[in-house]
Amino acid sequence: MRILIVATISVMPGFAIAASCDGSSDVLTVENWNIAKVEGPLSGIDITLSVKSHAKQAFRMIDGNYTFEDVLGRRISGFQINPDLTAKPGEIVSTTTGYMGTEMDRVPKMDRSDVVVTTCTNAIVYSDGTKEQF
Repeated sequence: MRILIVATISVMPGFAIAASCDGSSDVLTVENWNIAKVEGPLSGIDITLSVKSHAKQAFRMIDGNYTFEDVLGRRISGFQINPDLTAKPGEIVSTTTGYMGTEMDRVPKMDRSDVVVTTCTNAIVYSDGTKEQF
């Protein structure tokens, strides 16, 4: 006798599970963010983030990501931190990323206080060449 088991998993937009960080959410914190529509043949949005470094020393390379969620913990979208981002401890730096997906269309329509932006750092290269994994 054969038994056939079929499992179906579906992910519906707007019902994504909240993101978890397997690295450190303490190395960078988002101080401010802005989204601007970009019109033209490659229309999309520019996301500008001001992030503060809480690293123990200046760094020259980073591996991590940003995650946008709503206050209910539902993931909206996420993207990689620019690996060549540099900062000194306590320094606030701005970075802009072009984004062409549709997931972020919801954010400009939301109340700003309902948007939570977090970071997750997996690894960092300090200015002296030492590497740290989180």
